[in-house]
Amino acid sequence: MQQEFYYLREGAQLTLTGDVRVGIEVAMLRHEFDVQSPGVRSALKVLATRKASDDELLDLVVQADGDLAVMGWQKVLTQLTGAGFIARDLWAGDVHLYSVLPDAFPMVCDSIDVYSSSIVSLSRFAVVHQVGGFLEIETPRSGWRIRIVEPALARVLVMLAKPQTVKEQIGEGTCPELSAAEVSMFIELLARCGMLAQHDSAAAPSSEALSSALVEWSFHDLLFHQRSRIGRTQRPFGGTYRFVGTDVAPTHLSRGDNPSSIALETPERNVGGRDQSFFEILDSRRSTREFDDENPLTINELGELLWRTTRLRASYEDDMGGVADRPYPSGGAVHELDIYPAVRVVDGLDPGLFRYEPAENSLVPLARDTPEFRSWFAAVPPWPESGSLPQVTLVIAARFGRVMWKYEAMAYALMLKNVGVVMQTLYLAATAMKLGGCALGAGDSEGFSRLCAVDPYVESSVGEFALGRPASNLSPRFSLEFEHSITKSSS
Repeated sequence: MQQEFYYLREGAQLTLTGDVRVGIEVAMLRHEFDVQSPGVRSALKVLATRKASDDELLDLVVQADGDLAVMGWQKVLTQLTGAGFIARDLWAGDVHLYSVLPDAFPMVCDSIDVYSSSIVSLSRFAVVHQVGGFLEIETPRSGWRIRIVEPALARVLVMLAKPQTVKEQIGEGTCPELSAAEVSMFIELLARCGMLAQHDSAAAPSSEALSSALVEWSFHDLLFHQRSRIGRTQRPFGGTYRFVGTDVAPTHLSRGDNPSSIALETPERNVGGRDQSFFEILDSRRSTREFDDENPLTINELGELLWRTTRLRASYEDDMGGVADRPYPSGGAVHELDIYPAVRVVDGLDPGLFRYEPAENSLVPLARDTPEFRSWFAAVPPWPESGSLPQVTLVIAARFGRVMWKYEAMAYALMLKNVGVVMQTLYLAATAMKLGGCALGAGDSEGFSRLCAVDPYVESSVGEFALGRPASNLSPRFSLEFEHSITKSSS
């Protein structure tokens, strides 16, 4: 015998005031409505305190209001479920099969209807992972997640990897521990929760592959987009400081002194001879991918660029990790990013990998000019067709704990936004200094971690910026992006 149990989602509170008013709230959301039915109010009082079966709740309504009140109760339950306030468990006898858990307010879901003849497969966006000792399946296309309690249901997910009719999916031997009806209900639930895709035939592409809106999305891109924004998920989000009071310590700003650091010359704050206005600099910014190795960047120019863009102007340390002030803004003033100049050719500085210390305005040597370093440096040139390597690649690395200790769900997205801010700051400073720069689209994070001897889960590269003295005869803008040369551009 199958039985459903309903309960408020985690963190939700339901209150009944006066004779008709009902309020329910979770996080920063509050929903109020009027209920005049005594039976419905009795059922809500039970839901406010504990899990209750569908039969128990219906009995409370019928006992107080009669059979005619059942439709009113079902309407209220449907509304609360659709608003994302209600979770439920499904049991088969004494076996707990699964739980259906809401994440969004209101619930949003790209659901499909399925029948025994429908050909379905697991959505390519669905992800299964372990949470609290159970498997959970979720997808960025839905505000629902399903917690699998009965291990036999995991076999159903394996079967759904290949497109088959629902009838074939629930056929004999698919899941011997469960009845065909229980397997069918689970497949129908997956479809309603947006976790399945349809096919016209077993050999045909899925509905997701045929969707012009979805075909360009990769699994990880859509998951990252939806889970770092509010809307399809309302899990803890933002500056929750979830590690306060735990053994997980915040990552502090200071790394400590390094006796091998190379002091850089501190430039004057106001530079004479550079009379371009801000808007002239902004308008003349371009990406430079060709560099003059006969006249390389100097150590003083590199130091000035780093000082003007990323130096530490002020800081405040506390037991929450502290905050900082630099020339560019950073979410929450956390400033998790540091610059690692990878030097190929700079007048006055040996080739190798360095870390810029923004408080001391110095460079800390990390890796010498070895074959491993040269191979890593050349792996992602600013533009392969240009035949020119940067004189310096400014590797932007993040100390993840500085952001993740404070922010939840949005932490990595925030870091990438900060990277964009740093890149534009570097672009404008390089333009003002008559240097060439180019933001790079990718980099070798694993190679960076090996060269720096750092744990890649603690700190790793998240952006790269090519830098150098521009070649005297630069190609016209966009000529490296396209096969033909464009001699005139307004961009």
